[in-house]
Amino acid sequence: MTTNPKTIIDRLRELTALECKAEALSEHGVDVSKSLAAEIEAARALIPTAILGHHDRMRARGRKSLAPVRNGVCGACHLRLPISHAISLNPNQDIEVCDNCGAFLYVEVATEPVSPLASTPAKRTATKRTTKAKKATVQSSMSEHLSISPE
Repeated sequence: MTTNPKTIIDRLRELTALECKAEALSEHGVDVSKSLAAEIEAARALIPTAILGHHDRMRARGRKSLAPVRNGVCGACHLRLPISHAISLNPNQDIEVCDNCGAFLYVEVATEPVSPLASTPAKRTATKRTTKAKKATVQSSMSEHLSISPE
């Protein structure tokens, strides 16, 4: 069994996806197939028992056991992580746990911007700019119209 934290997190993500799929099927009254149950058991066998125990306790309480970190914020409790904790998140070193909710943390690499507003630059309001030539033309035309012809 490998103890690389990155592979453990990947396996935990896979296990969580399989368990969610099984729960969705059972909620709709569909029996969980033997192949899905076998996949879940195979995924559970590849995860260390301490991590699996923490995962099971969190799931029994109805909480997420695994959460992505985006912009220094835990994806499960949506609270900002301390800066020192967010900096120490390295998928190759150790498995980190959120201090607030207890979920295992992993850094999600964003391929798209979080919101469309974040990637769109702010629009500048249009301001009229007049050049010296325009000003001179406007002034001469106004003086022609305003000049009073002598009688």
